[in-house]
Amino acid sequence: MLSAGRDEATVSAMARRLGVDPVMLDLGDLDGVRAAAARLRHIDAVACNAGLQVLRGPTFTADGFEETFQVNHLAHVALVDALLARSAAPRRSSLSGRPCTTRRCVPALPTP
Repeated sequence: MLSAGRDEATVSAMARRLGVDPVMLDLGDLDGVRAAAARLRHIDAVACNAGLQVLRGPTFTADGFEETFQVNHLAHVALVDALLARSAAPRRSSLSGRPCTTRRCVPALPTP
């Protein structure tokens, strides 16, 4: 089992607490996500669950995508895609998320 995240101190502390290996993974950087996937040893299953909500208006990643969309969705797809492309792909993958369709939840969402 692995514990992944972008803050090294937090990821390391969580990994120690759980007795698992830490993995540095910044979902705001798609090249970094692919690189992290390439460094991982064999993975039997992957569960993707990140929840970023930007309240200060739309912000964009260096990849050019709206930050919330990339972190909560695109980066997970990139990670799973990179893992599935390996010769020993995971047997199971799970993506979870929460729909958000209101201006209160996503300030940059246009008025219907």
